[in-house]
Amino acid sequence: MTESVYHPATPEIGPRRAQLAPAVNEAFDNFSRAVFAEGALPEPGYAHSTLALHAMGETAPR
Repeated sequence: MTESVYHPATPEIGPRRAQLAPAVNEAFDNFSRAVFAEGALPEPGYAHSTLALHAMGETAPR
């Protein structure tokens, strides 16, 4: 089994990210709201990007 390139999610990550980089955190939140707003994407659309990111992690050289 390969090790994940991502740290495990914890409840402390969000507030810490907001504290360290408030502008980046706000941009991330705004992007998420826009992308996942009702009707912003066709029904299966977001799954493709999620699967692509997962596949890149599995096949990208380390």
